[in-house]
Amino acid sequence: MQYDLLKQCYNECGIPISSLDYIEAHGTATSVGDPVEIQAIHNMFCKNRETPLMVGSVKSNLGHSEPASGFNQIAKAIIAFETGFVPSNINYTSPRNDIDALINGSIRVVQEPIPLQNGYIGINNFGFGGANAHTLLKWNDKRKISNGAPNDDLLRLVVLSGRTEESVNLFLNDIANHPIDVEYIRLLHDIYADNINGHPWRGYIILNSSQQDSIKEIQNYEGVKKPVWFIFSALGSQWPGIGHSLLKFHVFAKTISKCEDILKPYNISVIDILTKMEKKICENALNTFLGIVAIQ
Repeated sequence: MQYDLLKQCYNECGIPISSLDYIEAHGTATSVGDPVEIQAIHNMFCKNRETPLMVGSVKSNLGHSEPASGFNQIAKAIIAFETGFVPSNINYTSPRNDIDALINGSIRVVQEPIPLQNGYIGINNFGFGGANAHTLLKWNDKRKISNGAPNDDLLRLVVLSGRTEESVNLFLNDIANHPIDVEYIRLLHDIYADNINGHPWRGYIILNSSQQDSIKEIQNYEGVKKPVWFIFSALGSQWPGIGHSLLKFHVFAKTISKCEDILKPYNISVIDILTKMEKKICENALNTFLGIVAIQ
């Protein structure tokens, strides 16, 4: 059944099995379980393979966490993807004499960190009741440019939550003490976009490119939903260049561009109204009205 599972999985994935760098085995070190698992892996992956298939099990490092063991395996795979190396097993010295694939070297246990070549890791995880699971993970092909640094001087808002005030404070300080990584910040936005049960503490930090004078606040959230307020600036609140900085934001610039197209037949440029630093433009009543309405 384990072999059938692997065969169905990789037929569906449609990738060459030779592209696998590593198999994270269930690997409970039991007298019955290991030979069956290694045999299934060998039958699936090793028949025409020119190099040994590397395998391992995070249970050798952490023990068996039972229903949560799959998460430990995924965490190990993520470490491999981030570092480029599969972590080594500990507490393994020699192959068992009843597992031929380990003895003849067609399958080898990782004893020193090994580099990933193709970025594919397969994971086996089996349940007490006979459930067999396998997942194939692939690293992200996208390469960071300048380590994810922004190419602008915009302020960055980071919002997150936690079980304790200390955890939120620790996380925010860690973010502030590293160079801004816009991809990482986006990931945090996605993670904390929805309410997380058991996270009564909420915090935010506003970062700037110079990493100086960051604004930070942490509060206890009591579960009360607060109303949304829409604040509109009034006539008379304008100043020269009032919308210049906001044009750095795509959604704002796109809307202003629409206003620009609508006003073009009237020989009026709302972009000029918002960006020109000339006082006479700002003091013109028509310009004032159009500029404020466009921003609203």
